[in-house]
Amino acid sequence: MASSLAERFRLSPRWQARLLMALVLYLTLFGGPVVNLVFGLRVFHHALMTLLIGGWLVTLLRRREPLPATPLDWPVAAQVIVFALATAFALDPRISLEAFWRIGLHTLLFYLIVDLMRRHGHRVMLEPVLFAAAAVSLIGLIEFASWYLGLPWLPMFRQGWLSIGGLAHPIPPVIYRLGFTMSGPTALSAYLGLVIPVGLGWLIATRSTETRRGLVLWLIAALVVQGLSFSRGGLLSLAVSLPSLGALILLADPARRAQLGVWLRDWRVRAALAVAFALVLAFGLAWMRTGLSDRRAGDTERLDLWRTGWRIGLDDPLTGVGPYGFGRAMRSYRDPKVTDDRHRTADNYPLTVWAEAGLPGLLTLFWLVGAIAWVGYRRWRGAEGWERVRVAAICAALLGFGVHNLVDAFTDTPHRLPGLVFAAYLVMPFRPEPRLWGGRLRRALPGVLLALVVLSAGGWAVADLAHYHFSRAVALYDRDDLEGALAEIDAARRIDPAMGYYAVQRAQILGELAAADGSYLDQALDAYQTALAFEGTFDLSHANYAALLAQSGDPRAALDEMQQARRINPREPRYTFWVGMFAGAAGEETTAREAYLEALEMSPAWVGSPFWEGTPLRAASRNAFLQAQGAEGLPLDALAALPDVCWPFAPERWAASAEAADLECRGEVALRFEDDPASALPWLSRAIDADPAYPRGYVARAEAYLALGDREAAERDARTAIFLGDGHGYYVLGRLAEAEGDLEAAIEAYAAGGPLIVQPQNWDVTVYMRRGSLFPLPQLDAPGPSRYDFASWMALAGLYTAQGRDEDARVVYDAIHALDPYFSE
Repeated sequence: MASSLAERFRLSPRWQARLLMALVLYLTLFGGPVVNLVFGLRVFHHALMTLLIGGWLVTLLRRREPLPATPLDWPVAAQVIVFALATAFALDPRISLEAFWRIGLHTLLFYLIVDLMRRHGHRVMLEPVLFAAAAVSLIGLIEFASWYLGLPWLPMFRQGWLSIGGLAHPIPPVIYRLGFTMSGPTALSAYLGLVIPVGLGWLIATRSTETRRGLVLWLIAALVVQGLSFSRGGLLSLAVSLPSLGALILLADPARRAQLGVWLRDWRVRAALAVAFALVLAFGLAWMRTGLSDRRAGDTERLDLWRTGWRIGLDDPLTGVGPYGFGRAMRSYRDPKVTDDRHRTADNYPLTVWAEAGLPGLLTLFWLVGAIAWVGYRRWRGAEGWERVRVAAICAALLGFGVHNLVDAFTDTPHRLPGLVFAAYLVMPFRPEPRLWGGRLRRALPGVLLALVVLSAGGWAVADLAHYHFSRAVALYDRDDLEGALAEIDAARRIDPAMGYYAVQRAQILGELAAADGSYLDQALDAYQTALAFEGTFDLSHANYAALLAQSGDPRAALDEMQQARRINPREPRYTFWVGMFAGAAGEETTAREAYLEALEMSPAWVGSPFWEGTPLRAASRNAFLQAQGAEGLPLDALAALPDVCWPFAPERWAASAEAADLECRGEVALRFEDDPASALPWLSRAIDADPAYPRGYVARAEAYLALGDREAAERDARTAIFLGDGHGYYVLGRLAEAEGDLEAAIEAYAAGGPLIVQPQNWDVTVYMRRGSLFPLPQLDAPGPSRYDFASWMALAGLYTAQGRDEDARVVYDAIHALDPYFSE
C-alpha cells in the first residue's frame, strides 16, 4: 500500500523541476540574514530545510543507498568535525550551535545536489541557479528604475531624477549603488561575480540559437547590475575569473589560439574592443561620480578587522571562539574608533575561520580548497569539446569567488548555494571507492544523519517557540504595553534560558517600567546585571544600567558605567554628553566640563539647545566651546543650523578654499548670519560645481532662491536635495506649496521633512542573529535635533494652528519633545 500511495502522489518531472526552481529561488532571495529577522520566515525556513534534508535521507534509506561518495569526503568530514569541536568550546555555545546547524545544512545540501545531478544530469541544478541569478538581476534593474524614476515600488526612493533633470539633463549628480536584493552592494556583487563566469561559459558552449539569445540577455543584465553595485570586490572577482576562463579555453585548444589571432586582425573585432574600452572608461567615470573611488575609511576598517581576526585566533588557536563567534569576540579586540558593530566576519574568510575554529579549522579549509582545485584540474583535463569550456567556467568562477573571499567573507546560503552546485558539477563523474565510511558504518550514516536532523528539528521547535514569545514581547513593547511585553519575554526566557539576548530585551522592558514606576527599579537593576553577565561589551546596556544607577541615587557608579559605555563606543556623542551629566551630578566638575566640550565637538548642532542654560556649569561649558570654535557672540539658532563640517567657525578660511564643503559653509554664513541670500548664491553655486553630489549645498541654495522669489529654481534645488537624501528639501517644498495655497501638499511636505532618527541595532544581529527593540531609557535625555532640523515640523504645527487644528498641532509638538526634551516652543 505504501508503494502504491507513493506512486499515486509522485510528481511529474515537470513539476519536480518547477519545485526545484522555486526552492533555489527561495534560498537565493530569502535564505540569507533575513531568515533570522522575520519570525514567520524563520519558522518556515527551519521546517522547509528539515523536510528537504530529512526527506532526502529517508529516500536514501528506502533505496538502501549511502551518501554519494565524492573526492571531497575526507576534507568535508574533517571540517564538520572541527567546527563541531569549536561549537562545543565556543564563546557562546548557544549561538554557535545555531551557526553549526547552518554548516551542517550546507554540507548535506552539497551531497543532496551531487545525488540529484548524478541521477538527472547537471541541468537539474544549474538551470535553477541561472534562473535565480536572472531574478536577482531583474530585481536589481527594477531597483535602479525605482531610484531613477522615483517609482513607488520601493519605499526608500521618494524623489526620482527624471522629473528634475528631464531629457535635457538625464544624468544625475550621483549614481545609486544597487544592493536591495542581497541586503547590500557587496553581497550582491559577490553573488553575481560567482555566477557571471558560469553564464558566460554556457553561452560560449551552447549550440542552441534560442538559448544563446537568452543567455546574452541574462549576461547583459547581470553585468549591468554588477557594475551598478560599484563594489571593488565584485570587480576583483571578475578580474580574476574572466581572464582565467579565457586562459583555460585557450590552453585547451591550440586551434582557438590561432583563431584568436585571426579575430584580432578583423576590423569588426577591433571596433568591438574599442567599444568595450569606451564602456569601461564610461564606467570608470561613473565610478568617480559616485564618490566611491576613495574608500580609505573602509580600507582602514578592513585592516583593523584583519588585525582583530588574527589576534582572536592567536588567543584561542586550538578551537577558536566558535561558529558565528567573531562578531562577539571582535568587540574586545577592535579599535572602536575605526570598526563599528555591524561586522560578523573579519572581511577575510581564512581569517574568519582562524578566529572561529582555530588552526584546525584553517588546515581543514586549506585541505578542502586544495581538494576542490585538484578535482577541478582533473575534470578540466578529462573533459572534451564544449564540455571543457563549461568546466573551465566553473573553475574560473570558483577561483574568482575564492579571491573575493580574501577581502570579504560570504557564509550565507545565497552565496554558498551556487558554490555548492558548481562544486557538485566538478565531482559528478568521480565516484571514488568510499573508504571513509566503509561497511556497516557507511550504510548506517543516512540513518544517523536522519536522527540528527530529527533532533535538530526538536531543538528548533523549542528555540522557535521561545522566539515566538520574544517577537510578541518586542511587538508589545513597541506598542507601549510594557506589562504584556514583560510577561512574554519571561516566557521566552523560561523556554530558552541560555539565549542571552532575551535577558537584554527583558532588561530594556524593566528599565522602561522603572522609568514610570520606581517599584520596578530593583528588578531592572538586577535584570541589567544579568544582561551584562551574558554580554558585557554592549555599550547601550552599560548606558541604560548607568541611568538606573543614577535613578537609585548612586551618581558615581552611574558615571563609571557611562564611561564604560563611552569606551566601548567612543563615536556616540550622547555617551560623552551623559558622562558630563553624571560627572556633574557626582560633583566632578572638571570631568563634566571636559565631557561637555567633547560632546559639543562631536555634535555641534547641540549648541543651540536650552539645556546649556540649566546650570552655570553647562553655560560655562558652552561658552568655552564657542570661544574655542571662534563663534562667540553669534546667534545660537544660526550656529545650530550649520553642518558639522562648518566647525570651527572660520569664514575667512572658507572663502579662500576650493573645497565644496568650505564653499557651502561660506554660503551658509551669507545666508544665515549676514541675511544676504543674493551674496550666498555664488558661494553655494561654486560649492555645487565643486561637488554636484553634495546635498546640503542644494538645500541652502534652495532657501536662498526662495528668499529671492525664484520659485522654480528653489523647487528644483529642493527636489535635488531630496533625491540626494537630504530631507531638509521638504521644508522648501512645503513653503512653496503653502505660498500657492495648496495646503494639503504643504502638510504632506512638512510632515515628510522632519528629522529621521535611527537607533542603530547592528549589535544584536552581529552577536545574537536576532533583531529586538533596544533604545536609551527615558531616564537618559539629551539635546535632540536642532531647531533647523525641526523647521519643517514647526511649520506644520504652525499651519495646523492657523487652521484651528490645535490637537493636530499638539501631536506634532509632542513628537518634537519626544526627540528633544529640552525643546522650547
